[in-house]
Amino acid sequence: MLNLAKSKDKTEKYLFKLEDGNLIESVLIFSDKRVTECISSQIGCKYNCLFCESGKKGFTRNLTVSEILNQVLFVKKKIESNLNNIVFTGIR
Repeated sequence: MLNLAKSKDKTEKYLFKLEDGNLIESVLIFSDKRVTECISSQIGCKYNCLFCESGKKGFTRNLTVSEILNQVLFVKKKIESNLNNIVFTGIR
């Protein structure tokens, strides 16, 4: 992990550097009833939507299974509560 940013509402954003040098993010969201992790599944995007900054960078690749699982396992070790939900996000 390269960086951890925490917001006032206790949301945590983790920045990871992959073996090939690409960067991905995972976001941990705490609410009254559950803990949700939003994990990356791709680097970049094939679409060039006008409203989205990430798509303008182009598509690099899909993440491997181990890169996806490592996001969950890393964050799970860092929190004391149960991880209730996992949400896949497409891009960083």
